[in-house]
Amino acid sequence: MSETSPLTILVVEDEPIKETEIVSIIEDHFTALAPKIIKVATINLAETALDDFKIDLLILDVSMNISKGSLGPRRGGHANLGGLDIVERMFLLKAEIPTVIVSGFDHFQGKQRKTSEFELIDLSAVEQRARKFLDGFLIGCVKYGDDNWEAVLKAFLGKFKR
Repeated sequence: MSETSPLTILVVEDEPIKETEIVSIIEDHFTALAPKIIKVATINLAETALDDFKIDLLILDVSMNISKGSLGPRRGGHANLGGLDIVERMFLLKAEIPTVIVSGFDHFQGKQRKTSEFELIDLSAVEQRARKFLDGFLIGCVKYGDDNWEAVLKAFLGKFKR
């Protein structure tokens, strides 16, 4: 890829306010490169964007819901891990895209236990799982809403190498 080609960044985020804040940080960081930012709010649209565009950097919300009718966190539950479907797909397709995971949740709903309760998975375990699939292409994991989340995201963007 030519260094003069535009930087293309895919932002996969289903919460509009969070998306706006993330995109603003990206635009500020990459101002000189005038990146093309593709924004999608669903796993299906993310898969389509990965197929249709040469993505240089992926900003991925891991807590994307994939189950129809699930109310997830809005009803006192925990975030789902739908974004990991994208990570696994990238692994299977051998897509080598630098990735930053951004999530507003500390814990995620895992497997259902025999007691009808769900296992809880913390963000560090999600990061380990994603790193298994993405290897050196996972730049890092950001907990959106923490006091310093913007600085952490900026630091990760600074690690991005084209």
